[in-house]
Amino acid sequence: MRLKIVRTTGVGLLCTTALAQIDFRPEKTPAEIARDAFPSVVLLAMQDARGQPISLGSGFFVARDTVATNFHVIEGAR
Repeated sequence: MRLKIVRTTGVGLLCTTALAQIDFRPEKTPAEIARDAFPSVVLLAMQDARGQPISLGSGFFVARDTVATNFHVIEGAR
């Protein structure tokens, strides 16, 4: 699967696609919040043009084939 990566530069990215899948009941426990959010979180291991690892970071799915992350995670990756 090929992913489109959305760069973020600030504190966060608000996406209605992601929000539609999260239950925002105020009485949820921290464990319930984490359980609901963790399936969208991904680990990103970036490589340079020679296949050498250059960075490791996290991101999260905002759509089926779109991951949001910070620019410094993907900078220089091929």
